Amino acid sequence: MSESKHHDYLRQVGDRHELIRPIGYPPKKYDVLNFKRYKYSSASASEVSAQIKDKLNFSFISHDIRIKYPMGHPRWQRCLFGYCVPATFSLLFFMDTKRLHPFTGSDPDGEKHWWLEDQFTRERFDVTSSQYNEEELAFVYSNGKPKKLYSSYGKPQSRFMDLMQTVQPNTNRFEVTAK
Repeated sequence: MSESKHHDYLRQVGDRHELIRPIGYPPKKYDVLNFKRYKYSSASASEVSAQIKDKLNFSFISHDIRIKYPMGHPRWQRCLFGYCVPATFSLLFFMDTKRLHPFTGSDPDGEKHWWLEDQFTRERFDVTSSQYNEEELAFVYSNGKPKKLYSSYGKPQSRFMDLMQTVQPNTNRFEVTAK
């Protein structure tokens, strides 16, 4: 299975963690989010998934999806459409484990869908699964493959950090200049 490499952007600082997103190439600054990771269990992943789902709003949908599917397109009638990437990777960064791995599969219309899977139990954590009916979801999962970090130029996306801040308001976010 390919490594997601998301741990490359995390460091522990006391009882908290920092998610570090390089800005520019070569990086001249770093966007840093200091937050609390959660001990991984099926129950904790489900609980954090519910918190993420509750905080999703249109600002977390990528520019590419907004261009590909203009307002009024039938895709927007699906609840939670367009949120799978930020929801999946926010959950991945929140969970303090190396057991979870990102997966993607195509839905019957060819659109990619993302979720996390426990590498040992095969349990799925799919924050936005309710956008599909049971048959569509079975199709998505049947062609799912492990993937690496969904990233912008090999780094975590800012919208992941934005969503994490919304879910966990006591985070601290700041920029540091590269030395």
